[in-house]
Amino acid sequence: MSDDLDFYVRTATRGTVCGLGAGSLPTEWEPVLGGDYVDDARKGRMRRDYGLVEVSFLRREGEWRCATVSLQVHRLAWAEDVVPRRLREEYGEFRTHVPFASLAAGIAEAGFGLEEVGDSSMHGFTAFRISETSSVLHVARTPPGDGGPHHADDVWSLALSWSQ
Repeated sequence: MSDDLDFYVRTATRGTVCGLGAGSLPTEWEPVLGGDYVDDARKGRMRRDYGLVEVSFLRREGEWRCATVSLQVHRLAWAEDVVPRRLREEYGEFRTHVPFASLAAGIAEAGFGLEEVGDSSMHGFTAFRISETSSVLHVARTPPGDGGPHHADDVWSLALSWSQ
């Protein structure tokens, strides 16, 4: 398995990015993924965008806590510098397209299954829940009509969620 696929498999099956996930604080993310991010805070919610990695926080009792993490894999086809330096150093170069079949094989090799999740609002995409986790893969079944460089059966995103 290539190093970037290893990153996706670890993230999907462990529910964390470099050991960070549910309940983590914004101050814990910067030492791990660096200071190159954009924060968008509104009404008790904050989204921290690192390019490939997006972290969402909810404000509870005066403190921001991580609620969800997502990997915006589709961005790799559009821009060159979306992978945080720490991830490039640890996993090497990231491919611009992640074939669903390759990631599914890595997830199966790690001992996890995939279950298709129906969602009629996701035209052109199929969602798969990873067994024993809250992770959901979104796969582009037909190339999106945006004229972009995406392929059918590419992984579009990976969402990690936890019940609060």
